[in-house]
Amino acid sequence: MKNLILGGIAVLILGGGAFFALKNNNSENNSPAKVEGNIIKTAWVEVERGTLFLKLPGQSRQLKSGDVIESGASLETGKNSSAIIHFPDGSILSMDKETAVTIPQIEVNDGNKSILIKITLTVGRVWSKVISLATPESEWEVKTSNTVATVRGTAFGMGFKGTTSWVNTSEHKVAVSPLDPETKEKIADAEIIIEEKKYVEINNVDVNNINKEQTSTTTETGTVENPRKAFLTNKIADVPNLIVEDSWVKQVKEKHKEVDAEVKDIETRLQDKKAESKEKLIELTEEKRKAFLEGKRLDVKKTIERLTGEEKDIIYERDETKTESKETTEIKTETVRTTETETVVRTLEVTVNDKVTIETSDRLIVEEGSTIKFRAYVMRDGKKVDVTELVAWQVIGFVGNISGPGIFVAKLGDQISESGQGVGLIAVTRKGERNAIGMSANITVNAPTLSTPLDIGGQ
Repeated sequence: MKNLILGGIAVLILGGGAFFALKNNNSENNSPAKVEGNIIKTAWVEVERGTLFLKLPGQSRQLKSGDVIESGASLETGKNSSAIIHFPDGSILSMDKETAVTIPQIEVNDGNKSILIKITLTVGRVWSKVISLATPESEWEVKTSNTVATVRGTAFGMGFKGTTSWVNTSEHKVAVSPLDPETKEKIADAEIIIEEKKYVEINNVDVNNINKEQTSTTTETGTVENPRKAFLTNKIADVPNLIVEDSWVKQVKEKHKEVDAEVKDIETRLQDKKAESKEKLIELTEEKRKAFLEGKRLDVKKTIERLTGEEKDIIYERDETKTESKETTEIKTETVRTTETETVVRTLEVTVNDKVTIETSDRLIVEEGSTIKFRAYVMRDGKKVDVTELVAWQVIGFVGNISGPGIFVAKLGDQISESGQGVGLIAVTRKGERNAIGMSANITVNAPTLSTPLDIGGQ
């Protein structure tokens, strides 16, 4: 008798440079980037977990990863949700849970590679990762009702709750100005520069006090005094540990490392040819979007090789196999541990003729973003033979996706994402057949518990 063994090993992946999502069937939002002349006026979204809505007059539409948005779009994440807005040049804006933004302006010049991005934060938290701006005309701006931050190639977080805005810089510098409550323009002589790893918080009381201060003056000795700027400068502090240790912030910074690695890889391959590098970043961003829409996991490194002339074909991490398995089966689950959650599954082996089922009270428990790697084997002459790539893999339940032979990526489906938890399992079938010949133990997927304190601005 020949037996099939299915083993599971869970590992936590915080971000791997590749992207994956279910196929997007919303034809209204998955068209290519809108281009007028040399100006690209669209971005696209990645729903990391939970829900993301496009807010329209009197209604809202739920978005999927890969959907395109245009200038003027208003977006809102749901409870236990997070999303990323991908701009054509490779820059990204990460949105925390229960965050609302409007993007009045999206313009990327495909000629001189300049960009003009303006974002209004209504409530919640966002984090910008801006690829170094190409021209003096380029601008990236994020503002709330009382504060505006502008950058020229940096990474920074911004939040708004009630009447309080906060800005902190994780890379380089950010220019921060309070806004006049009536004109909504920058208050004269009040702009400050936030250095790397620094933080400032501005509320409506601060804005009123700044307005009462005099504008800059020159004393008889020639010294320039600027009481408005001095007022805000005195509020600059080190980034609070509550933000440094925040789980969403850590997740965002891991994503930024991926972006940095992609930029460095492209620039190295093109020997620092800036204009050509920026063009390839635009092409890579579009390849990522297409992969989402096709339900595939893009191999970013090999795609960069192709875009820079070293690889001919688009490479996805989901490979198609051609050989079928006609073996009887056996299942095995193994004890698993992850860095974030501890998982225990007792080892079980069941031998049957045509079908495998696992009956156990033990459950595999992981957080969204985790990856579980399964292996499938047949016993031949008393030896295990790996047939992982010769069988078909399927997820039962709205708990994730199969990104490659035996590779399960935990992601709650839209149907259950608001509940924060789902239960499913993995089934193995012969290629071209529907009946399962092997099934894993139950898999419980939980939305990450983000330890976001309530006493920092933006929540």
